[in-house]
Amino acid sequence: QMGGSWKPVFADPSGKAERQEAGGLSIFDQYSDEGIPLIAADNAVEAGLQDFRQGLINGQLKIFAVDNTGAGPCADFFDEMRLYHRNAKGKIVKVRDDIMDAARYGLRHRDEFSFKREREPMGFQYGTENWKTI
Repeated sequence: QMGGSWKPVFADPSGKAERQEAGGLSIFDQYSDEGIPLIAADNAVEAGLQDFRQGLINGQLKIFAVDNTGAGPCADFFDEMRLYHRNAKGKIVKVRDDIMDAARYGLRHRDEFSFKREREPMGFQYGTENWKTI
């Protein structure tokens, strides 16, 4: 929750059809029952990969590197990225790609969940005696 209202939560669209053991409800239904509506993410793989590529090229997308031991905040991301490949027919092989999918969803929907923050006041007010923290 940011700024008093819920921001969109995007999820894999296959979650609408898949039924969990919780009363036969989809993951979308389960979250909705808890007051958190999910929005089916744009699952356009090729368009998402193009957005990803462009973001890396133009510097709008940055991914924190791993250290020389292979550890770091994005180690799992880089592991998946190394496995991402196309088959002989040129199609993306969709195996162990959950983090990559989540990254694509976030990038495809960035304009829908980003927000522009108004410039906040400095937090100080000049008084007759001295500066005061508000």
